[in-house]
Amino acid sequence: AGVDLSIIHVLDFDFEARKRGLDGMKIGILEKNKKHLDVQSKHPDRIISFFGVDPRREDAMSLFEKAVEEWGMRGLKLHPTSGYYPDDPVCQPLYEYAQKKGLPVLFHTGSQPYPWRAKFAQPVYVDSVAGEFPELTIIAAHLGHGWWEELLYIAEAKPNIHVDISGWQRTAQHNPDVFYTILRRYLDALGSWRVLFGSDGPYLNLLMPLKEWVSAIKKPRTEIPFSKEEIDTVLGGAASKILKR
Repeated sequence: AGVDLSIIHVLDFDFEARKRGLDGMKIGILEKNKKHLDVQSKHPDRIISFFGVDPRREDAMSLFEKAVEEWGMRGLKLHPTSGYYPDDPVCQPLYEYAQKKGLPVLFHTGSQPYPWRAKFAQPVYVDSVAGEFPELTIIAAHLGHGWWEELLYIAEAKPNIHVDISGWQRTAQHNPDVFYTILRRYLDALGSWRVLFGSDGPYLNLLMPLKEWVSAIKKPRTEIPFSKEEIDTVLGGAASKILKR
């Protein structure tokens, strides 16, 4: 599909699932991260893995340190919809460590299917983190979905917040003028170096094949103007800068 490097993320829904009496994963979070690490190790030039954990786990901090210092994982993925707010004090040790190490933290922002809860992923709670940790590189995934305008206003005031466009395939496919208008607003407000391409694959590849999604950004199907420099930066330049590759 023309993608040179992919970032894969570990999702830790198991902690909350077991707490609520739902079916949990058959493997522990340590093993789950190791499986992602194995993929990174086999394809180091094509795949980077971000460590994922529910920060409410007692060993969350020690696992994160191990993942970075012993395994070479390159960032942190948090999915607050499992039941915690990004600005919960329990998360702060993870942010302090990521800020110290210069690692990005990627948050899911926006809606999420049952049984997870979108209220925990409203962008305003990421704003609190950005203010308290101004040197922390934050990536807010999905433009906040329906909260895209809230996220835009927050990111304008917090220069350490970056965004990605993953999950917008449906809009790009069925309402391209809406999608490109929103993308144009983000680029005008934040600059292209804070807007990242993302796929939210593999399941959204069924909605729009990855090659088509890449093409929708590389060759925008709209009269709204986008420069080649902007396109190149969104498709890889911004991520390369964050990951120092």
